[in-house]
Amino acid sequence: MRRRLPLASLVLVALAACGGNGSTATSTSGGPTASQATATADPTAAPSTSSVTGSPTPEPTTVPVLPAGVPPTYGRDVPSGDVPLKALVPKGSRVEGSWYATTSAGDAIVVAYAQPSGDPFRAERGFVVWRRFADAPPWRALYGVDHPAEDSVMTTQVLTEDLTGDGSPDALVNEVTGGSGSCGIWRVLDLASGAEIWRRSLCDAQIAPSVHPVGLEITEAVYAPGDAHCCPSAFRTTVLTYAGDERWTVASKTVTPTGT
Repeated sequence: MRRRLPLASLVLVALAACGGNGSTATSTSGGPTASQATATADPTAAPSTSSVTGSPTPEPTTVPVLPAGVPPTYGRDVPSGDVPLKALVPKGSRVEGSWYATTSAGDAIVVAYAQPSGDPFRAERGFVVWRRFADAPPWRALYGVDHPAEDSVMTTQVLTEDLTGDGSPDALVNEVTGGSGSCGIWRVLDLASGAEIWRRSLCDAQIAPSVHPVGLEITEAVYAPGDAHCCPSAFRTTVLTYAGDERWTVASKTVTPTGT
């Protein structure tokens, strides 16, 4: 099911940001704030290098680089719903969320976790992608990311849906850092292979699956000179479609002035 944030909701988010608890970044040069500059960055630029090495094929041929403490395998050949989530994350960490999908290569699980911390908003957090294989070991960790407390990741949100048009579900991951611009790190993961195929750090933006065509729909606030952070002049919606080999193309781009 397609999930998108209505334009009116984005306006409310921007208005709430002016009176929220997050601090708004300022510019000493008189230019846009850090969040505004990020929001207007081109989302179609070349993707960042993945933090994990691995083959973009359903059967990885190299050993993935995983966060410290993440076990590389789980030895019991059981359905995804019977896998104990605590066995998939670093020992002593807290499971904060789990998402399931059936890919073209086998069942997959995404597990988000946090390390113990006295401050729930400042904790080491991460997530791991697991997939079931036909041979031993049956469950293997294919991809993982963790952030130190200093990165201020507050929560991890995941949506599983086909984003590349190959008929197999992918994962749209948002590692929320918050702030006045509702900032976050967005990733698209091919769950069949465990490969990261797109990543951006954005503020004042929301991303949802696009259905027609299949891909990503990115809605960003657009600030004109003199705009207050609460009140962008417009919203830009960009639809990206996957062209393979971590390449994305722009299918459409529209700008809607606020108040229309």
